[in-house]
Amino acid sequence: LEKTKGMDVNIRVVEDDAAHIGLYYPESSFDVVAFHHAINDIIQTIIANREGIDTENQDWWSIEPQMLQAVMEYHRKGTLKDAAYQAFIQIIDTSCKQLKSGGYMIFDNITYAGYDEMGYSSEFHNDYIQLARSWISEANLGLEEIEVDSYDKQWWMIWRKV
Repeated sequence: LEKTKGMDVNIRVVEDDAAHIGLYYPESSFDVVAFHHAINDIIQTIIANREGIDTENQDWWSIEPQMLQAVMEYHRKGTLKDAAYQAFIQIIDTSCKQLKSGGYMIFDNITYAGYDEMGYSSEFHNDYIQLARSWISEANLGLEEIEVDSYDKQWWMIWRKV
């Protein structure tokens, strides 16, 4: 809170799926929608739902290895896009609708040591931004990617609503 002291920042925590944000806010409500280390969580949740893994009533950390292995199985079979694309793009589209014209959607990704030990590929995880970039580009949601020289495109992605 010290970093935002003196700023007019209103914070409201909504404990619900991001796909339901329209239930809480009207369209064009936000200047920025941020997805901090969230692409993997979104895709893991989509795959977990397909696989019958309950992500709402279980401790996330205890089921994470199971979710990671499920995502990797779809990736290895070449079926991840078929399984997750529509639901992922629906969340991005819903978030885009919440942006004001000219607003920004910002994504970042980080990685952790130890993924490979769980049967999950660090190399795959490191490419989540590239995967999301290609899916969002393909979906034609009225967003244009903005490049910032000081931000590494492997770890950051910024879209502006046009």
